[in-house]
Amino acid sequence: ALGHMGNLLVPYDATAEKDVSFEHRYYVDGPVVVGDVHDKSWKTALVGTAGAGGRSVFALDVSDPTKFGASNRMWELNDFNTGLGEDVLNNLGHVLGKPVIVPVKGDGDAVSFKAIFGNGVESKSGKAALFVVDMVAGTKPKVKVYVAQETGDKLPAGRNGLTNIVVVDRWSGDGQKQRGRDGFADTVYGADQKGAI
Repeated sequence: ALGHMGNLLVPYDATAEKDVSFEHRYYVDGPVVVGDVHDKSWKTALVGTAGAGGRSVFALDVSDPTKFGASNRMWELNDFNTGLGEDVLNNLGHVLGKPVIVPVKGDGDAVSFKAIFGNGVESKSGKAALFVVDMVAGTKPKVKVYVAQETGDKLPAGRNGLTNIVVVDRWSGDGQKQRGRDGFADTVYGADQKGAI
């Protein structure tokens, strides 16, 4: 069996058996997805979220479960690691939607694998945002955050967030300008808390 609690449990001391006066807390109860990725070699990766337990998303290399350890952590995003940048800290919420792992064609036809997910609910910014994270092992992951820009009259008031998303392959050809499928993700649909798609 595999387990990963991330850095969310730093204050908890499991060895303090006499000091167990605590109520139930959510820890890592968010959705999990597993897929193959290519990062110098093929591997099987898991992307999971803390869900209601915290503002955290992580990726693990689970290619060989019999040799699973701390070195299998590919990356982790959370709302208290100041090294990740303000866009991550301000827009990462409780991610309740299921992430996806997909191949994406970039500039010069280079193919890379990405974890894509909505920012969840209760982020510091209170905005809907889409996260795209490179599926490459490293202490500081390459993250792009796309914040939804709300325009128009009579917009709904209140905080926002992006939960479930769907990633599809709609375009092909040079510059991804022709309708068709080429096996690479190129379009993301999502619905935010205010009902916008």
